[in-house]
Amino acid sequence: MRLLSMILLMFNIHSALANELLLRPLPAGGWSITQGAVD
Repeated sequence: MRLLSMILLMFNIHSALANELLLRPLPAGGWSITQGAVD
């Protein structure tokens, strides 16, 4: 349950980054996941 919370937190952070830098791809592990969710 704690791990899930950490994953959701990281997802929220990456989502915020995606909103700020939609045209700037970042070499982050969760970026592709976030992009797929945003699209």
